[in-house]
Amino acid sequence: MTEILRTQRQAQLSVDHALSTSRSSPAGGNMPKFIQQHRDKNLVAAVLPLLLILCILLTCSERKTPVKIGFASSLTGKLSDLGIPARNAVMLAVKEKNQQGGLLGRPIVLLVRDDKHDPDTAVRVDKELIDAGVVAIIGHVTSSMSEAALPLIDEHKMLMISPTTASSRLAGMKDYFFRMYEPVRVNAGDLAELVYAKRSVGRIAAIYDLSNQTYTEDYYQSFKLAYERLGGRIVQTQTFSSGQPGGLLHLVEKMKESNPDGVLIVAGGLDTALICQQIAKLSWHPTLLASPWSMTNDLVKHGGRSVDGILSIIPLNPDDDSPRYQAFRDRFRMEFGQQPGFSAVCAYEAAMALFLAYEKAAGNVSRLPDTLLAIQRFPGLQGEIQIDEFGDAKRRAFITTVKDGRMTTVREQHEDASSSK
Repeated sequence: MTEILRTQRQAQLSVDHALSTSRSSPAGGNMPKFIQQHRDKNLVAAVLPLLLILCILLTCSERKTPVKIGFASSLTGKLSDLGIPARNAVMLAVKEKNQQGGLLGRPIVLLVRDDKHDPDTAVRVDKELIDAGVVAIIGHVTSSMSEAALPLIDEHKMLMISPTTASSRLAGMKDYFFRMYEPVRVNAGDLAELVYAKRSVGRIAAIYDLSNQTYTEDYYQSFKLAYERLGGRIVQTQTFSSGQPGGLLHLVEKMKESNPDGVLIVAGGLDTALICQQIAKLSWHPTLLASPWSMTNDLVKHGGRSVDGILSIIPLNPDDDSPRYQAFRDRFRMEFGQQPGFSAVCAYEAAMALFLAYEKAAGNVSRLPDTLLAIQRFPGLQGEIQIDEFGDAKRRAFITTVKDGRMTTVREQHEDASSSK
């Protein structure tokens, strides 16, 4: 890059010198006309190649300037089980795209920030990314952090694509916020129908985490509304904040006292695993239900046999044998040594959607949101993803359980293309 800039300056100086020499010639105004014309032709012949070289160098320089993309999510603490796989998937997408020549011939640089699952930190790191000149931000992975960031990204007209934000509170708005995940109310309603109509679970106790209240309360209320309309009863509801002192056993004991047929857990993977462990300690065997947020590698890793049989509906078929998904899964495992979860799949798809929009917009950053809306349908790793006029996604989702230490798709798949988290 330094050599290109040096050559640019030399070419520009040569052009300036040639023009200056022509203008400052002391005899220029008195020389015969045929001599002046001859000198002008010589000047043009000398300057045109230099101008051509300068244009080529400027074009090459512009094409080689990196395209900066931001990524922000929770990368530390108990709630990082979505953020770390999502970051890894975006890193993989950027690596692959750079190997293919980058975006319009320009290399991609990924700037990563940890929002620490704190609203003030989320806003601060997003502002850092905006000030650093990113063309878009992929993030955040939880609804509470995305909600905190929304005013800032709208103020700066900065495109944000969230892999996994699902709160219905962010749906149906004309803004700069897009997502690869469907609003909560659809997924929660589908789970309510599954357990009441197909599994005959008529009484449910629920517990949800207030540390991501924008999502968890929305999920709980959406499930409750759909479940009670069908004829089910919510007989007990408990709340907690992840990491709170006192543990979870006393909350589980209170739920058991209400004698429910099932327990709905709306929390991250680690906390869901801890709740299931407490249920198992009480020799209690209700039908276990979970929000998609629960279905991460942490659930399987820390839950052991206590999470076997848990039911959820997620935008990932872990048993998918399609070449497109298997190629991604194998690359992800080779790069990071673990199975990709749904947050990794959605983050990879968010990056690919951004790349496609950038190229279709010919690198015009201000056109990115409208270009995404115009494309509307994107090829996902496991089927088509549709983006509506508000930037909200519609995609397939799958009934999933844990069996023998791994997630697996239940025989009865949720095939409706309009369902997800």
